[in-house]
Amino acid sequence: MAFRVDGVELWLPRLPLPVWLDACQYEPSGCWWMLIPGRLEEQARAWLESRIQDPRDGFDVDLLEDVATRVLGRVLGCDFWAGRRLLMAVAAEWMQFDGLAVQWGFDPLNAPVHRTVNAMWALQVQGCDEDSKRARLESEVFAGPEGPRPSGRAREAGGGRAAGGSWEARAWDAWRGGG
Repeated sequence: MAFRVDGVELWLPRLPLPVWLDACQYEPSGCWWMLIPGRLEEQARAWLESRIQDPRDGFDVDLLEDVATRVLGRVLGCDFWAGRRLLMAVAAEWMQFDGLAVQWGFDPLNAPVHRTVNAMWALQVQGCDEDSKRARLESEVFAGPEGPRPSGRAREAGGGRAAGGSWEARAWDAWRGGG
């Protein structure tokens, strides 16, 4: 997936499900770091890291979190934090999830990650036999990020500050078809 930070185009490659599952196990202030900048090409990763380390540059680690979670959310097909929680559920219940996926004719290891997120959401919703259980599930899964910002600052109500329009993420038509 191509995205821009201050006019510079960066590329996040398609990542296999085990990479996503591993990254989502890290604490909230670091889980996205394993993917962006962690899975970008070396030059892009170094550029982003140098920007957040430069005290004269307004692009700080909190803004990088905003960019990363928005880009990763586009890949996941939902809010990053909700997708992370669903992927954590996949990892925690792998044997059951994978067994059900076989019954459905679905191979999560070869599917785009957003399909795995959607499958886990469908499985969890299916287990809600009452509206109150579904409402509780939605509030748990779709809650904002936990804990402070990566800088240590408190999060603002609503999950974080806006990115200020300095970047633009765009999905290429091939992305959804290719993962």
